[in-house]
Amino acid sequence: MSIHSRRQRAIFIWGILALILLAACSPTGSQTSESAELPFHGVVLPTHVPPTAGPSPTALPTDTPTPTDTPLPSDTPTPSHTPTPTDTPLPTDTLTPTPTITPSALSEDVIVELSWATTSNIDLGVEEPTGALIASIQPSSPSGGTFSADANAVCSVATTEPSEQVIWPAGTAPAGHYVAFARYQAACGNSGPVDVTLRIYLGDEVLLEETASLQLGQEFRLGFDFDLVTVAAVAAESTGGGTVAPPIAYGDTVTGEISDDQPAWQYTFEGTEGDVITIDLRQQSGNLDTYLILQDSEGNQLIANDDGENVAVSTDSRIENYTLPATDTYTIVATRFQGEVGSSSGEFALTLERLLGAGETTSGGFLAYGASVRGMITDEQFAAEYTFLGNANDVVTITMQRRSGNLDAYLLLMNGRGEILALNDDALDSEAPTDARINRFLLPATGTYTIVATRSGQERGVTSGVFALTLELVGSGPEEASDENRVLRYGESITGIITDENFEVRYTFVGEQGDTVTISLIRQSGDLDAYLELLDASGNLIASNDDAPDMPVDTDSRITNFRLPVFGPYTIVATRFQGVAGNSTGEFELSLDRAVPDESRPPAAEGGMIGYDQQVTGTITNEHYEFEYVFFGTAGDVITIDLRRQNENEDLDTLLLLLDADGNQLAINDDIRTPDGSALTDSRIANLRLPQTGQYTIVATRFQGENGSSSGAFVLSLTLVSIGSTDSLPES
Repeated sequence: MSIHSRRQRAIFIWGILALILLAACSPTGSQTSESAELPFHGVVLPTHVPPTAGPSPTALPTDTPTPTDTPLPSDTPTPSHTPTPTDTPLPTDTLTPTPTITPSALSEDVIVELSWATTSNIDLGVEEPTGALIASIQPSSPSGGTFSADANAVCSVATTEPSEQVIWPAGTAPAGHYVAFARYQAACGNSGPVDVTLRIYLGDEVLLEETASLQLGQEFRLGFDFDLVTVAAVAAESTGGGTVAPPIAYGDTVTGEISDDQPAWQYTFEGTEGDVITIDLRQQSGNLDTYLILQDSEGNQLIANDDGENVAVSTDSRIENYTLPATDTYTIVATRFQGEVGSSSGEFALTLERLLGAGETTSGGFLAYGASVRGMITDEQFAAEYTFLGNANDVVTITMQRRSGNLDAYLLLMNGRGEILALNDDALDSEAPTDARINRFLLPATGTYTIVATRSGQERGVTSGVFALTLELVGSGPEEASDENRVLRYGESITGIITDENFEVRYTFVGEQGDTVTISLIRQSGDLDAYLELLDASGNLIASNDDAPDMPVDTDSRITNFRLPVFGPYTIVATRFQGVAGNSTGEFELSLDRAVPDESRPPAAEGGMIGYDQQVTGTITNEHYEFEYVFFGTAGDVITIDLRRQNENEDLDTLLLLLDADGNQLAINDDIRTPDGSALTDSRIANLRLPQTGQYTIVATRFQGENGSSSGAFVLSLTLVSIGSTDSLPES
């Protein structure tokens, strides 16, 4: 590589002539040197541990001139030697003598160059004999050494032939020991190792060239000695093989400190294919903004994390629920945001945890009383089934606790016929409100039972994570049991009691979409002023009643002919007027009944729940020409419902209806009228005030319904215009 101009060459030649004249006029010594080949001594040094004490390199031997009265026998400068790199590192604890470079080299620049051939970000730095560092973060030194440019510093603007240089103008490089280093800072979308080359130039002459293969987070160091006062000499530095990443085991927590001198640490562990692990990197002091990387034994980056979910500090890092792809030695890189060029620092704590062993990721199995197992809920496997043998009158408690992720646990208990006997979503007395517990359930018969460990929403759920499941035998007989998680069946009645200490009792049942249910809460003793609530699977209130007409007592409650919007579990809350603040007490009888379905009216093809200010989409076809969506509204709420064709190239002619809880039609619209009087095929029910608190059903269909012929995709939106307002309505 030629760096100098012809003018510099001329200066170089005049310098040689001047030295020859000087040698002829004064006593001098004859210098001799052997042309010795330099072995490859540079090694890759991991940056995961602070510098460790090791063999100190021996100072570079130089050839001392022997005084003589005879001038140099030749006016030709002694040619400098270009070292030949070898493929295999040869560790040694001493520096290899190098050929002498004649003083004519004083007129040349000294250059340290780093080059590689990917878009990765590799950083060059050089430490002078004075201790000064020259790098992108410190681009110059008092001696005059300067850093060129930070290649590929921004991954989005990168070149495939990058290089970086540190240059000392002729005659300014301090004499002594130098250390050049190349650090693999960011992958920028690349994977695997990157080959880097460090070259030391005197002018355009390569004095030393070494190549190494770096993994992300690793560093290659090359030491050399240079002296421009007597001779110029270069040698590779031996480090005795470098240091090895310390091990970390499952369950361990290690600590360290991230700083500008030590921006990254590495730790290795042995993992088995199928192990599910979590790695936490937490700030302990300072303003440290952590960053985590996991690599395989080949240095390939498997996963990385900057700011994890479910962490104590927003800048902490977490690799969560990661399944190891192979049995291998893995490396954890604990660093900071932006690595070497980052600015945060502080102490950290690194924890490695195995959540599941390779054999624990099955979908279920057999349990015995007292057993505890772990499993994992994912989108691909949203439920795990476990069976156990139980005896009549056994009282059991089943607990499902989240161990990682955002899992919202959900438990079901079924008998041998597949009937749901008990279920629970949120165990209020557990470590986390999203854990689940079927508490003190009385087994009705001797036989095989199935526990379904799943998530809220089951197949439609969105949470995931590792769970711990335990099965306990806690008693025997009805007197030790609780009805808390027992599932009611249609046509069943159950008794209970409301007291100041136990002011509400919850019961669960499973209903089909379109089931029409009636729930009655009748006082049996005391002065109980009954109050009923019905919750959906997410805990949303969808119906309630305080005082129902035509009941034995005017303070009894009944939810009448409520149509269930979707298949799934529902919760009945039997309580008293004003709940915890109320003062009535007494025994009650709760009954759940289902009306005989009306076969004359076809059920909705599809649909579900919709909330205020939400949108849903669907497609009207000859097979699915009607969709029903249910929402819970409050008396006085003003709403607008829009049903629009989604694609202009389809011929859908929409029709929109609104029904109350009893199925009575409250409003209907076929075509929207524009201000000029023309009609659109979209539909709108605008600014309608709800007459009462309760359930409402939106029917999205097409003109002429079953007998219609149009089809296409639609968008349905429900907008809350005002909350329980008695003001005048806005104009349509």
